[in-house]
Amino acid sequence: MTKKSNQILFRLFVFTIVMSLICIIVMGCSDDQQKIDRTQNEIWKLAMEGKLKGVEVPLGTTKNETLKKLSTPLSAGRSEFGYRLAYEGYALEFEVYGEKAIKLLNELEENAKVQTISAKPTTLGWQGTTDDVRKMFGKPDQEFNDEAYGPAWNQIYKVKENLYLTFISDTKDGPIVKITLR
Repeated sequence: MTKKSNQILFRLFVFTIVMSLICIIVMGCSDDQQKIDRTQNEIWKLAMEGKLKGVEVPLGTTKNETLKKLSTPLSAGRSEFGYRLAYEGYALEFEVYGEKAIKLLNELEENAKVQTISAKPTTLGWQGTTDDVRKMFGKPDQEFNDEAYGPAWNQIYKVKENLYLTFISDTKDGPIVKITLR
């Protein structure tokens, strides 16, 4: 082989490697986008049904149905909006009407319904930041820092009439620490 043919073969070899690397990068990015799309679709579809992945009962489930399905909670007690049952990785809140100060689970009405589901992101099989949420769902319908219980950056998306999906982080650019469906 001549020196010129060696140079041509070398250039062809380098070109092939460069093109292969470009394809790998593009395919890898495509896989990442597909993963984001799948996660976004799954979270949104379940939210439309009043559900969060990894939580065995949807919004609207009664106290009796909840206890039959999930049994005894890790903890139970009064919360800001009603009565809260905590399970591994998530909590359910039941709305309490009127002035009744419920302290014990057996005081909660049998037909009281789950009004809020709060879960750790890992319960949904997902972890991400506020920026990841924006990439998946776009600009939130509401976004603000709620300092009532310490710093809590809220990104709220209206799923449908009277149904909201909220991603909560400690900071505006931090990792999501809790997801609620109300």
